[in-house]
Amino acid sequence: MSAEWGGRWHVPADHSGLAALQAQANTWLTQSGVGAHATHRILLALDELAANIIEHAVQGRDGHAFEVCLQQASDGVELLVIDNGPAFDPTAQPAPTSAQSLGGLPIGGLGLLLVRRLADAFEYRRVDQSNRLRLRFRTQPVAAPPAG
Repeated sequence: MSAEWGGRWHVPADHSGLAALQAQANTWLTQSGVGAHATHRILLALDELAANIIEHAVQGRDGHAFEVCLQQASDGVELLVIDNGPAFDPTAQPAPTSAQSLGGLPIGGLGLLLVRRLADAFEYRRVDQSNRLRLRFRTQPVAAPPAG
């Protein structure tokens, strides 16, 4: 892991760890000058990913933790989430089928769809027995194409 990550936390894989993580990440984002809208998107995606790790990757086993890193990028913020649960590539999961209403969708599986929509880039790698999710969030306006 590079030293360039500005915010870095080892998080107990339980719901109390999730609450502390949200507070610490919010503080880091605010101190880094990230606007309220982008902060909300990042924290919502982080909450969903962390909840999935707690619920599925560690499956209630005590003593497990995961790592969260935040860094500023040229056009926004990068988020890296690392867990040592079983291999799981969320980018390979199919999107839910369309339904006429949310009531027609099955329970579960919508969190990853939400994360995909919140992040501007979403990639997965399995490295050294760890799942690594890297997300990028644009926090500055995209430049308009030149008139021409």
